[in-house]
Amino acid sequence: DGAKMPTIFDLKGHSAAGEEKKTWRCAACYSTRFKTMCFGMNDLKDGEADPKCENCGRLRSVSGYTIWLTYDELPGSWKASADRQFAPKIVSVL
Repeated sequence: DGAKMPTIFDLKGHSAAGEEKKTWRCAACYSTRFKTMCFGMNDLKDGEADPKCENCGRLRSVSGYTIWLTYDELPGSWKASADRQFAPKIVSVL
């Protein structure tokens, strides 16, 4: 009742993070990155419709992928978190 549901992003309209550089990051591996120590990106081969993760072997359509969001696209609470972590310290005081 009191717990707020996390933001879920629709992947339609978002390319995989790094796709412009012909790489992508597996969401399944990224979500367990500190346990598996898998921080890498997968190479995107030309003409490959549904690439497979080089680490876990899952298809991208199954595992999902990370996306890049600009600061303006972030939900309000995430902007506040980003400000606390990365903005000059004076911003959090103001």
